Amino acid sequence: MQYFYYPNKTQLVINALIAGLSIEESQVYVNRATIDFLINHMPINGKTNSDQEKTRLVENVTKAYTKKDFATLNKIQTWLFQHFDEDEEAEVDAKDPTIVCIVES
Repeated sequence: MQYFYYPNKTQLVINALIAGLSIEESQVYVNRATIDFLINHMPINGKTNSDQEKTRLVENVTKAYTKKDFATLNKIQTWLFQHFDEDEEAEVDAKDPTIVCIVES
Protein backbone atom coordinates (compact mmCIF):
# COMPACT_ATOMS: atom_id res chain seq x y z
CA MET A 1 0.00 0.00 0.00
CA GLN A 2 1.24 3.46 -0.83
CA TYR A 3 1.79 6.04 1.85
CA PHE A 4 0.00 9.36 1.41
CA TYR A 5 0.84 12.42 3.45
CA TYR A 6 -2.08 14.71 4.24
CA PRO A 7 -0.94 17.94 5.91
CA ASN A 8 -3.46 19.29 8.44
CA LYS A 9 -5.66 16.33 7.57
CA THR A 10 -8.40 17.01 10.08
CA GLN A 11 -8.78 20.65 9.17
CA LEU A 12 -8.27 20.47 5.41
CA VAL A 13 -8.80 17.02 3.94
CA ILE A 14 -11.65 15.75 6.11
CA ASN A 15 -13.53 19.06 5.86
CA ALA A 16 -13.03 19.12 2.08
CA LEU A 17 -14.37 15.56 1.81
CA ILE A 18 -17.38 16.47 3.95
CA ALA A 19 -18.02 19.49 1.73
CA GLY A 20 -17.82 17.26 -1.35
CA LEU A 21 -20.33 14.87 0.17
CA SER A 22 -22.80 17.63 1.02
CA ILE A 23 -23.19 18.93 -2.54
CA GLU A 24 -26.76 19.43 -3.73
CA GLU A 25 -28.59 16.87 -5.86
CA SER A 26 -27.91 18.61 -9.18
CA GLN A 27 -24.17 17.93 -8.84
CA VAL A 28 -24.03 14.24 -7.98
CA TYR A 29 -20.76 13.84 -9.87
CA VAL A 30 -18.95 15.66 -7.05
CA ASN A 31 -20.44 13.18 -4.56
CA ARG A 32 -19.37 10.26 -6.70
CA ALA A 33 -15.82 11.59 -7.10
CA THR A 34 -15.55 12.22 -3.36
CA ILE A 35 -16.64 8.68 -2.55
CA ASP A 36 -14.25 7.33 -5.21
CA PHE A 37 -11.44 9.15 -3.40
CA LEU A 38 -12.53 7.53 -0.13
CA ILE A 39 -12.64 4.08 -1.73
CA ASN A 40 -9.17 4.42 -3.27
CA HIS A 41 -7.24 6.35 -0.63
CA MET A 42 -9.10 6.15 2.68
CA PRO A 43 -10.77 2.76 3.08
CA ILE A 44 -12.96 2.42 6.15
CA ASN A 45 -10.81 -0.37 7.56
CA GLY A 46 -7.54 1.44 6.75
CA LYS A 47 -5.24 3.22 9.16
CA THR A 48 -5.25 6.58 7.38
CA ASN A 49 -8.03 8.06 9.52
CA SER A 50 -8.65 8.02 13.24
CA ASP A 51 -11.88 6.56 14.61
CA GLN A 52 -13.28 10.05 15.13
CA GLU A 53 -12.51 11.02 11.51
CA LYS A 54 -14.06 7.80 10.21
CA THR A 55 -17.20 8.48 12.24
CA ARG A 56 -17.48 12.01 10.81
CA LEU A 57 -17.06 10.66 7.29
CA VAL A 58 -19.59 7.86 7.78
CA GLU A 59 -22.09 10.34 9.20
CA ASN A 60 -21.80 12.53 6.13
CA VAL A 61 -21.67 9.63 3.67
CA THR A 62 -24.92 8.24 5.03
CA LYS A 63 -26.59 11.60 4.39
CA ALA A 64 -25.93 10.96 0.69
CA TYR A 65 -28.41 8.07 0.84
CA THR A 66 -31.23 10.62 0.64
CA LYS A 67 -30.11 11.69 -2.83
CA LYS A 68 -31.19 8.28 -4.21
CA ASP A 69 -28.59 8.31 -6.98
CA PHE A 70 -27.94 4.68 -7.90
CA ALA A 71 -24.23 5.11 -8.66
CA THR A 72 -23.67 7.02 -5.41
CA LEU A 73 -25.47 4.33 -3.43
CA ASN A 74 -23.26 1.63 -4.99
CA LYS A 75 -20.12 3.60 -4.19
CA ILE A 76 -21.21 4.11 -0.58
CA GLN A 77 -21.86 0.40 -0.24
CA THR A 78 -18.46 -0.36 -1.75
CA TRP A 79 -16.65 2.00 0.64
CA LEU A 80 -18.43 0.72 3.72
CA PHE A 81 -18.52 -3.00 2.99
CA GLN A 82 -15.75 -3.86 0.48
CA HIS A 83 -13.55 -5.42 3.17
CA PHE A 84 -16.29 -7.99 3.83
CA ASP A 85 -16.13 -9.08 0.18
CA GLU A 86 -12.34 -9.49 0.32
CA ASP A 87 -12.52 -12.02 3.13
CA GLU A 88 -15.65 -14.09 2.53
CA GLU A 89 -15.12 -16.37 5.52
CA ALA A 90 -14.77 -13.51 8.00
CA GLU A 91 -17.57 -13.08 10.48
CA VAL A 92 -19.04 -9.70 11.28
CA ASP A 93 -17.36 -8.48 14.43
CA ALA A 94 -18.72 -5.81 16.78
CA LYS A 95 -15.29 -4.15 16.63
CA ASP A 96 -15.37 -3.83 12.84
CA PRO A 97 -14.73 -0.18 11.86
CA THR A 98 -17.84 -0.04 9.68
CA ILE A 99 -20.12 -1.27 12.46
CA VAL A 100 -18.51 0.98 15.08
CA CYS A 101 -18.72 4.08 12.88
CA ILE A 102 -22.32 3.47 11.81
CA VAL A 103 -23.44 2.96 15.40
CA GLU A 104 -21.59 6.07 16.60
CA SER A 105 -22.84 8.27 13.78
